[in-house]
Amino acid sequence: MHKHLVVTTPSGSDMVKVKNGALIVNANVYDSETTVMNVKSIIYDGKGNKLAETALTANTDWNWEGKIPVTKLAKGKPLTIQTEVVFADGEQHMQKQSFKIDTETSLKWISNIKGNIWKTAPLFAEGRLFAATIDDGNNINCGITALDPQSGKVLWHYKTRNSIKHEIAYDRGLVLCTDMEGFTYALEASSGELVWKKDLGMKSLPGYISAGVAENGIYYTGAEGYFQALEVKSGKTIWVNKEWRGGEGTPEKMTIAGDVIITKQ
Repeated sequence: MHKHLVVTTPSGSDMVKVKNGALIVNANVYDSETTVMNVKSIIYDGKGNKLAETALTANTDWNWEGKIPVTKLAKGKPLTIQTEVVFADGEQHMQKQSFKIDTETSLKWISNIKGNIWKTAPLFAEGRLFAATIDDGNNINCGITALDPQSGKVLWHYKTRNSIKHEIAYDRGLVLCTDMEGFTYALEASSGELVWKKDLGMKSLPGYISAGVAENGIYYTGAEGYFQALEVKSGKTIWVNKEWRGGEGTPEKMTIAGDVIITKQ
């Protein structure tokens, strides 16, 4: 990515979050060839008058956040946020977008779970929201995090050996996933407690990124020679693919159609 900047909030009238009297400014900033030195946001009114300014601080390697007292900003009036980024190579990048503070349609919560997210949608089960994260640089912030969907509060986090780069699954009270090294995890949805962990026997690169699927007490996961079916409650291997070999390089979720499972290589 080159000079990537996305201001997630404030934006429009629905992606706006005010918390404890402050407007939350949240942005994702990244460049694959250099580092981010600093980020700041400036708020202007409809006539171009500067109303407020804030420096953003890094939450993670991609995500930055700042706060602006809402008393400086008019409610219900069109406003513009201008976000400026300075990179270590000396280049600068700027983005403008409009928004309006409307408490009736504002964003309910924002929660940073430290790791980054790649090709995986959140999963909702048992009244909880589950998200998978990656950390390809250090393998520190990768894992599964459970959040309260009403408040965004982190309920529990389980750190995996490596990044989770696909949609996670749920079956019979367990959250299921397989990391980049081919280790599969079954976690109690209620507590994050590890029920079982299994090495699928992945012997070569690339790392595993496809999304497995769970149905009727069986979790299908892995690729090529380590594509297999596991018993959800125990992790016991039911069968392992012996029919084909080949590479694996798509985060596409597997599909079950009757007694046939469809996957890609």
